[in-house]
Amino acid sequence: MKTEITVQVFEDESKIKTKLVKNGFNLVKNFILDDFYYTKYTLSRAKKMAYKTLLKNSLLVRNVIKHDSTTQMICYKNKTIKNGEVVGEEKISSLVDDSSLVRKILESAGMNLWCELVTKSYIYSKGEMEFALQVIDGLGCFIELEEPKSFENMENSEKFERLKTMAKSLPLMLGSDFSCKKVFMKFKAEN
Repeated sequence: MKTEITVQVFEDESKIKTKLVKNGFNLVKNFILDDFYYTKYTLSRAKKMAYKTLLKNSLLVRNVIKHDSTTQMICYKNKTIKNGEVVGEEKISSLVDDSSLVRKILESAGMNLWCELVTKSYIYSKGEMEFALQVIDGLGCFIELEEPKSFENMENSEKFERLKTMAKSLPLMLGSDFSCKKVFMKFKAEN
């Protein structure tokens, strides 16, 4: 189980990118995630559910779009949440040949699409620190920082605190929630 943090950045995309380059961060790669979240629950019931419950009862169909290829997969995310913060995540995924066919299968089985989240991701690196700058239409910019290899023998709570410290070292105007639930934020904003 990996530990990660996600925090909102209250600056526009171009300003963030300029600050990162100016502070020695290199753009390593970029891609788009086109995610479709499905649940067995009706949308009216899903609106009333807690994030952890809704996500635990959801499947994700994901397209990873790069400049020269698209990878398609189906995923299940099992997040560990303590005191409202996501302190760990286990992802189970499998490649698929046709994500639109998988979506049709899920819908035919009675599952409901509760959110589509399109994320432009830019991976920046400097030394041991590597993170994604994520830009989501209608929500804004976020930093997603996963634990580096050197954290693997630490407890989840220690990892979480160290990741927060790393994020706070960035020259950016960050929010105070280091456990942003982007898909849930998007779902709530649309419903």
